[in-house]
Amino acid sequence: LKLAKLIIKHVAAEFNLKPTDIRSDSRKQSFVMARGVSIWLIRKLLDLSFAKIGSLFSNRDHSTIMHAYRKTDQQLELSDDSPNNQFNNESAALIRLTLDRLELKLSNLFASEIQFV
Repeated sequence: LKLAKLIIKHVAAEFNLKPTDIRSDSRKQSFVMARGVSIWLIRKLLDLSFAKIGSLFSNRDHSTIMHAYRKTDQQLELSDDSPNNQFNNESAALIRLTLDRLELKLSNLFASEIQFV
């Protein structure tokens, strides 16, 4: 869980938020996006269960964590020429750019402990 908290800390910094903002129940768009990125990274990089990840985010139910994970994953799959609206494409581009930056930063911090996909 130490590495998961480190991921949350770095995602928060990337979004100019505090880790407590990401863990909060707020539905503010920037908090929701940062929370989704955190959940996605924790799942992909540390392979924690959705229940375990939920315990890091104010004891959220595993199904809530699964929804956030899948929503972030769907955003990553959107292509530039997708028929979806421009907002979704901009969100997908922002998430992809943020994830790429974070993977690089985190790999420098604990590359020996995580295998990037």
